[in-house]
Amino acid sequence: MKILFLSDLHLGSPLFNHKARILSLLNDSYDTVVLIGDIIDTWEGPVNYIADEHEVLISRLNELNLVVVRGNHDPTFEVLHEIFPNASVLSEYNFEYEDMKIKATHGHEFDDLITKYYWLAKITFPIQWALQRLGLNLKGWLRDLLHSIAAKSQDKQYHDLVNDIEKRAIEAYGERYDAVVMGHTHLPKLVEGDCIYVNSGDWISHSTYVLFEDGKFSLKGEY
Repeated sequence: MKILFLSDLHLGSPLFNHKARILSLLNDSYDTVVLIGDIIDTWEGPVNYIADEHEVLISRLNELNLVVVRGNHDPTFEVLHEIFPNASVLSEYNFEYEDMKIKATHGHEFDDLITKYYWLAKITFPIQWALQRLGLNLKGWLRDLLHSIAAKSQDKQYHDLVNDIEKRAIEAYGERYDAVVMGHTHLPKLVEGDCIYVNSGDWISHSTYVLFEDGKFSLKGEY
């Protein structure tokens, strides 16, 4: 079994410029391609315009055995079905491989900024994008800060799970699943443990993806 996980393409954002890289990646052979949310960025513009702008990439995805997990920037389930008519469009994707139970979810359900303060997320989003257009990676800076703090911590269990969203995901699913695959944070990561945590990163600040092949996860790309 070979599964490709991609997330956070944010099609519609002027910061997305990896179409050729993704099309090349899709030339390989996979049993399933799973898009883990924030594929069509409705916060950037009209869905029809974005779909037309990225028709080549969307058409290629529609040729594959595709699963689409909805993220917080994506359009409604109904609109996602229209864009990806042959895909399974889900809120989360659960599957098993041999004795492994695996959950794929976008991850915004663990983000208080989204679940409790959606209005604040909408306000800060253009600020974050503006900083990135100027070459200032706020999330990258925050990631480095969190890693620095974690390095000084004596809490071995969460030493590598430095983001509160990551910790909450493992706390929620760790006893029932052998692995959790997410997006949302734009922080590519693979943390081994009783429950493996994998984040596929993004295609704005990074160009990363996750492969699941014969029971093993690997994080690939530039990050």
